[in-house]
Amino acid sequence: MGIMLNLGCGDDYRSECVNVDIRKSSKADVIWDLNTTPWPWEDESVDSIHCYDLIEHVDDFFKFTDEAWRVLCKEGKMMVRTNYVKYPQAFTDPSHRRFCTLETFNFIDPTTDFGKKYYWYTDKKFKILNKREVGCELLFLLQKMDNQ
Repeated sequence: MGIMLNLGCGDDYRSECVNVDIRKSSKADVIWDLNTTPWPWEDESVDSIHCYDLIEHVDDFFKFTDEAWRVLCKEGKMMVRTNYVKYPQAFTDPSHRRFCTLETFNFIDPTTDFGKKYYWYTDKKFKILNKREVGCELLFLLQKMDNQ
């Protein structure tokens, strides 16, 4: 088994992962600002990414997903949990830079209508394997696709 990243870990330390956070006071193994690219991992060196309560905080959605795509191995997976736009909690944190819906990741999945229509946003594509609403959160399971 290769590298598993727990991005934006905060105090959610996972012993099976390389835990990454921007805050020096977190329980991270690696202190890194994920808005800064390139990330400190080699191309296709990561098997999976756990991204919980982070995507709503990054500066640039496509820059983030492009970098995740770069470090993930062929058919690597990214698990994302984020606030759902329809719940007030999504708007209470002033550090949130975006508000997600079940369609947010369609823009990077070329098998969806949005992904086909807005293909020029990025050539780094992910297949949405699963997406669902759980309470006030959205859960996504994404798989890296070959660059076409």
